[in-house]
Amino acid sequence: MNPQGGIQVVEFRTNDRKRFLTNRNSLLTLLYNGRHLILLLVIPQVCLLFVETLVGCVLLKRVSFFRASYLNALRDCWRLRGHIAARRRLVAGFRKRSDFWMLRFFRLRLNRWWEIKRMLRFGPPRVDAR
Repeated sequence: MNPQGGIQVVEFRTNDRKRFLTNRNSLLTLLYNGRHLILLLVIPQVCLLFVETLVGCVLLKRVSFFRASYLNALRDCWRLRGHIAARRRLVAGFRKRSDFWMLRFFRLRLNRWWEIKRMLRFGPPRVDAR
């Protein structure tokens, strides 16, 4: 048991499907809610996901990880473009402030520091094929 009362983690695991869903959902969140500046953040997000996936391919020594977690996420976002457009119209109907107003919430700090500490402690995550 860890100090917070939960189950103690002994390894860091993920799989191709979880990476696909994480990548796709991060892109969908930006595409749904962005107007100007936040919508431009899709470009660096795609680039960062590309680099992350390449590193994953090198660590796993498996090229299928690239297709399963990155290319399929991009394909699924493209397939959902009609749904994204409808969702953007819905969000535009109730959104009162612009992206520029949201800039006040941006901070220059590391995000998900707990994941980095876990990776340093347990090593790179083990990735299952499915």
